[in-house]
Amino acid sequence: MEYLKKISEHAQRVPDRKAVVTDNGIEMTYGQLQAASEAIASFIEESAAKIGLGPHVPIPVYGHKNPLMIAAFVGCLKSGHPYVPIDQHSVPLERAVGIIGQIGTTIVFDLSSEDGRSDACALQAAVDRPDVTFVDYALVADLARNEEVRSSNPDHWVSGEDLAYILFTSGSTGTPKGVQVTSDCFDNFCRWALTLGADAAPRDGAIYLNQAPFSFDLSVYELAQSLAAGGTLFCLTKASQDDARLMLESLATSNATIWVSTPSFAELCLANPEFNTD
Repeated sequence: MEYLKKISEHAQRVPDRKAVVTDNGIEMTYGQLQAASEAIASFIEESAAKIGLGPHVPIPVYGHKNPLMIAAFVGCLKSGHPYVPIDQHSVPLERAVGIIGQIGTTIVFDLSSEDGRSDACALQAAVDRPDVTFVDYALVADLARNEEVRSSNPDHWVSGEDLAYILFTSGSTGTPKGVQVTSDCFDNFCRWALTLGADAAPRDGAIYLNQAPFSFDLSVYELAQSLAAGGTLFCLTKASQDDARLMLESLATSNATIWVSTPSFAELCLANPEFNTD
């Protein structure tokens, strides 16, 4: 998968460059992203036989805007599995449970709680299936810190017509439906996205604004383009988006050079007299 190769190249070329930054101060460099995703991929491959995880079975990643979510996405791809992003704030718990049931997986990355408190138990209690293994934030954080991890085998990466990810619809008119995107389609999208506005803004080292949750299709644009280009993804969390003052402060400190958001969010910012277009 070309996307994974580019991330590996950035990790070698600019390991200390920030790959992901959140407005609440959590950061991950390309070197850290590479190491964490390799560790997660190894964990998935080593656990597959124990938990009955079949080849190419989709893996849900539940949480909100944490860099470890992105490391989990990349780790899934490196282990040969498509990922299914589920945002804990924009996807109701009942719908998340339904999505996990549709997928038929035996493993879920639950990154909904960074401190191991009640949030991390809510999804597990709601799913209530003994055949499903939940990988919590603490375990993923430990995996990310492991410096003695073997590199993933590129032959095991998703490629060609293998699925790369699945995004589920809102389900507002019925049961949520999974939209499947292949590795080739994802790589083609990345190549196309990097041509947009190429004369107006450099991509390597650019800072991309991420406003949409990872379970919303718009987020694929900045997530794919940013990491493919060697840029930095600046994530606006729900907490800042719910507080106008905090949101404006986050935007000001982001130094974003490429703005990606829904039109309604842009209109909201422009309607605020404190929003400085300079």
